[in-house]
Amino acid sequence: MKAIILTAPGGVENFQLADVVTPEPDVDEVRIRVVAAGFNPADYKMRQTLSREDVPAVLGGEVAGVIDAVGARVNEFRVGDAVCAYLPVKRGGYAEAVCTHAAFVAQKPEAMSFTTAAGIPLAGLTAVACVGAGMVRAGMPVFIAGGSGGVGSFATEIARVTGGDPVITTAGTNPA
Repeated sequence: MKAIILTAPGGVENFQLADVVTPEPDVDEVRIRVVAAGFNPADYKMRQTLSREDVPAVLGGEVAGVIDAVGARVNEFRVGDAVCAYLPVKRGGYAEAVCTHAAFVAQKPEAMSFTTAAGIPLAGLTAVACVGAGMVRAGMPVFIAGGSGGVGSFATEIARVTGGDPVITTAGTNPA
């Protein structure tokens, strides 16, 4: 399969298209044929800070695509399912296929494009960690810095639907 590999830490000049072995899922994993991959500040920082011992590497921490293989102990997904996934343990989203533990995979909403779905996992999970899981109660004022970004837009909606009142946010550009 094809993948974009990072051949050395640093800039985009260190990315290279290469042929790599198609991964096989472990018993608790699914293999996803990647339709779209997300790009986040975490990917940029990882590209800049990986050690020479960690390359070559395939980066990419979130994807959307179609499952084409499932491990023996995976019961919640089937071949052909359209999904999005967070890749916290094994990166590898900048490839034609990637394997990840089924716990990090979710069904893609039917009405949502693969491109949109690929941008949900990291920003959505970060927002849930910040304002989800019962942290916001009805009538509680909530302030969200950077409400127009990926995490901020999810956090704003979570705070709103869980009863935050008022929900106050900032957004803007750097005037420099």
